[in-house]
Order: sequence, then C-alpha cells, then structure tokens
Amino acid sequence: MPPREDFQHVRKRQNWRAYCVGGLFLAFMLCMLLLNLWIQPVATLAFLTILILLAWCLAAAESKRLRALAASRAGEGICQFARQARCRENDPRVVRAVYEELAHQTARFAKAADFPVRWDDDIRQTLKMDEEDVENAFLPVMAWRAGRSLDKTRENPWAGKVETAGDLVRFLNAQPRLAD
Repeated sequence: MPPREDFQHVRKRQNWRAYCVGGLFLAFMLCMLLLNLWIQPVATLAFLTILILLAWCLAAAESKRLRALAASRAGEGICQFARQARCRENDPRVVRAVYEELAHQTARFAKAADFPVRWDDDIRQTLKMDEEDVENAFLPVMAWRAGRSLDKTRENPWAGKVETAGDLVRFLNAQPRLAD
C-alpha cells in the first residue's frame, strides 16, 4: 500500500467554474470588509476581533475534547479497528487506508500525536469531520491507497448511508478495484 504522502503526485480534478465563483465571492467579501473599515472602522474591527476570538475558543475547546478522547483510548490502534472490521468480510487494504487517514486527520485537528479511531466512531459527531471534507479531500486519498475506484459511487449500496468509520470501510469496499 502506498504511503499517504505519495498521493500528492496524483492529479486532482479541478473545477475551474467553482474556482472562479469562489474567487469572485472572496473578492466581493474583501471589498465589503474594506468599505466597512472605511465607514465604521472601530465597529468593524471590534466585530472581527470578537468573531476571531470566538472561533479560536471553540476550536481550542474541540481540540481539547479530542485530546481527552485520544487519552482515554490510549493503547488502542489499528489492530482493534481491524478486529471490529472482520477482515474476512472487508479488504484489509481498505480497512488500513480508512483507519490511517481518519486517524491522521483527527490527530492533526486535535494537535495530538495520534488518534485511535474506533469502528463505530461517528464521522460528524465524534471525529468532527465535515461531510464535504470527507467526500472531497479524504475519500480520494483513501480510495487511491486502497486501490479502489471512485467511479459510479451513486450505484454503491452504501451511498448516502455513511455515518461511521465502519460505514466508510463498507462504502469503499463496495467500490470496484482499480485495474493494475
């Protein structure tokens, strides 16, 4: 199985329309911010300061919660996850790819050395991952590492039903293998 760092060389599909719309929206928001700074500098700076502090406090609290959860799972690892996965039913490459990517991304957010993922961890509630991040950023890496294609995902019996790490393994396991 290729290491996750090698995925950087795989060409990603780029949607130029989304980049244009996003760029125009950011330019509009920047212009509105500059206009507000010009008209009401004190109120705008106070609002931005409060907004940034609130976001920072919420992120710090969530990071602390995830670190405490990781500490309570000390000693667990991929072995426990694989036992719960029943590797006779699921491809071990898929199990490993999902575990390592979820553990890496959650540990990065929690600012922890590692994060033991459990089979029944809810992706949104426990791991605090956004559905779009999983679909657009993490799933292509997992599929590439597991040797699975992301073609015809709508035909997958697990499409739209992925809520836990185990569901993600089942979803990827139901995808067709890449041709070698």
